Amino acid sequence: MTNRRARWGLLAGLVAVGLGLGPRVTWAQATGSITGHVTASGDAGVAGVVVAISDGTSTIQRTTDGTGAFSATGLGPASYTVTPTLAGHDLTPAARTITLLGDSAIADFVASTPAFAVAGRVVDANGSPLGGVAVALSGDASATTTTDAGGGYRFAGLSAGVSVTITPTRLIDEPAGPMR
Repeated sequence: MTNRRARWGLLAGLVAVGLGLGPRVTWAQATGSITGHVTASGDAGVAGVVVAISDGTSTIQRTTDGTGAFSATGLGPASYTVTPTLAGHDLTPAARTITLLGDSAIADFVASTPAFAVAGRVVDANGSPLGGVAVALSGDASATTTTDAGGGYRFAGLSAGVSVTITPTRLIDEPAGPMR
């Protein structure tokens, strides 16, 4: 008899669930958002940065506007990786991981232009290195240096897009002849 009651209770429970009288399942709504800004030094917004927002299964992309702002709305509960990219720039941090539970989050980034360097070697007409030669950098940037024992020189910390001229100056006690 106990066995019959157990079966009847199970059957009644299945009917109740089938009729919508039992436990309810609710789905989480996609109401979360991720917003942010990409700025440069001086807090100026950076336009045109592509921001990828990925939950590991799918990725959406947004592009920053003229103020450096981006926004992605209607995001469901998940862990998202937010990754900005802009050619010729370093972005800090390189990515952010954000966990949304139906709320909103802010992901800000800073863009910087990497510094560039110009380097070379001063050699004589026979290809032998010339150490101790003064080398001047002029144009959009200016600096001076002296070649090392191997004829090498380097000007670092230059911004992208600068136009410069490099001029080696022969030492007075060097024999005459063209430099390359």
